[in-house]
Amino acid sequence: MLPPVQRPILVPPRYPSGSREDPTQGLTKEEAAKAFETWHAALPPDDVVVFSDGSQDKTEIGYGFAVYQNKRLLGTGRGRLDPCSTVFDAEVVGAWKGLKHVVTGPPKISRKRIWVCLDNTGAIWGVRANATVSSQWAYLKFHAAADTHNVGVRWCPGHYNVKGNELADKLAKAGSKQRDVDSDCTATAYGIKSRARLRNKAQREM
Repeated sequence: MLPPVQRPILVPPRYPSGSREDPTQGLTKEEAAKAFETWHAALPPDDVVVFSDGSQDKTEIGYGFAVYQNKRLLGTGRGRLDPCSTVFDAEVVGAWKGLKHVVTGPPKISRKRIWVCLDNTGAIWGVRANATVSSQWAYLKFHAAADTHNVGVRWCPGHYNVKGNELADKLAKAGSKQRDVDSDCTATAYGIKSRARLRNKAQREM
């Protein structure tokens, strides 16, 4: 009745520096948006900033990312996830795909530090420290890249007119409308759980 899902693997817990810090730093979204813009404006010109986001409209789920350096747009990406997924999966997939674009995509981007900026605090906890069962592969690839490159992760409140975040959101929505599913993005554990819950509810209401 349900599609197969990638089997999770057992990995030891991670506790890198800063992994237990509250991504929001106790700020409201309004305060965080102003603080983010100030921080972004003060970055060294050779730092690279990846904005990523996820989008879901019923069973249409997509990710998007936008890469900037010194306020200049260097690249974008988007894709569609399997319908048996959730927007939470799209958040981490977008973060990994954006980071991958910087560290492996041609042409190689010269940089001193890479910042990955997301508006989902749950996904931030996962990319900073320990992967969830759902979309574990994306977390583990992100961790491996972060362990070998100078990568920072920062919360960027969504829908507060932060240019990069707004573009990533538009790309995620466009990605969800694509015809083909990204080959990496098979059904996920959270997608299976959500689908099963809906079917159980429908069965009870019959």
